[in-house]
Amino acid sequence: MSIVDILLPEIVLVEDTLDDEMMSLRGISNSGIPCHVTVRRDGAEALDHLLSAHEYLPKLILLDLHLPQVSGLEILARLRAHDRTRFVPIVMFSGSNSGSDILECYKRGANSCVTKPSDAKEYVDRLASVIQYWLTMNDTTDYGY
Repeated sequence: MSIVDILLPEIVLVEDTLDDEMMSLRGISNSGIPCHVTVRRDGAEALDHLLSAHEYLPKLILLDLHLPQVSGLEILARLRAHDRTRFVPIVMFSGSNSGSDILECYKRGANSCVTKPSDAKEYVDRLASVIQYWLTMNDTTDYGY
């Protein structure tokens, strides 16, 4: 990570599907918000990164629900149980629009649940709006860790 990347807000994108990763990166870019994006493709890799004491905390985590190795719900629960990551905003960005999945995400501490649209343009536009909200309008603080 370069010094420029350290100065930019970080978004951690946890996504195992290449097409969704590419559309997510396009949505983040289209938001117009300068940021550094770190992509993790499975749950174990995401937890290693996010719970590592030598990593900076991201300003936002975009977390898919269905992931290999460790599910998005398990990641969410573990991040909320850990002092270091308890208050980092987590948006569940998933293809599931199941009421029970959404309720479980909120029960485990998600800040927001957003369904991935099947239309590519709508997907990119929706994610750009999510980034604009969480990085510019949502009040955040230094988490102190």
